[in-house]
Amino acid sequence: MQKIQTIAICLSILLTTTNLLASEGTVQQVSGDLVYVTGMNGLAPLWSNLTVQNGQDTGAKLEVIKELPELVIARVVEANGTAVNTGDAVVLSSTQSDASARKARRIVYATRVDKNPNVDGALDDPVWSRATPIRGFVQRDPNYWMPSPEQTIARIIYTDKSIYFGFECLVPDSSQFIANNMRRDSEISGDDNVQILLDTYNDRQNGFFFFVNPLGAQSDLMLSNEGRTYNRDWDCNWVARTKHYPDRWTAEIEIPFSQLRFKQAADATWGINLARYIP
Repeated sequence: MQKIQTIAICLSILLTTTNLLASEGTVQQVSGDLVYVTGMNGLAPLWSNLTVQNGQDTGAKLEVIKELPELVIARVVEANGTAVNTGDAVVLSSTQSDASARKARRIVYATRVDKNPNVDGALDDPVWSRATPIRGFVQRDPNYWMPSPEQTIARIIYTDKSIYFGFECLVPDSSQFIANNMRRDSEISGDDNVQILLDTYNDRQNGFFFFVNPLGAQSDLMLSNEGRTYNRDWDCNWVARTKHYPDRWTAEIEIPFSQLRFKQAADATWGINLARYIP
């Protein structure tokens, strides 16, 4: 079982105001920066702006990034110093029906550090505490876009020479994960594994795909033609190490910038997809 985890003016103003006042939902659950809201299907289309109501105070600002049959899923864009809790009321602030379909649904940040971590899989170097934890991994199957029951936490840091990824993969019992391969570029798609897809030009045309299983086996490939073509013969010079604990396994990964193609910029924006496959 796989879980893997944008007319008359007066009349228009009147109708919009009426709809906004009537559009209220309730927080069903929160996972990382994702907020699952009931009661707003059909009222809050993709890219709508929502506001959480915490009693008499105005809480977090949200943006709708996914519509499901009985839920809308929004990401927190401004926390406003308040937590979002199950049962909170949510109101529609505005809609943005003309937003680009290529707009990023979620945003993560890499933290620059002066000293690189020791890549041994432990994630215990002090530099990792500076990274913003990435939570809220969602399932692809069987419960599409719902939170995964087995939590995954990722972090990203970088130096002048490399970008580093840290993964914490929680499991009820670390002896239960499935991993059968240890060789480089072996077929690990059936193993428990973490995945990194880097679209370094942020054009959704080409990318670099990396896989690591709990035994530290590494696999990589290069994507082109919007992901329809891939090159398994591409071999990147990168490092991955893993560790096992009673309730989790961890992966620490270093990818040198020299192994990637990208535009040099002071503030670069890359496309990225982080995933965990659980057999």
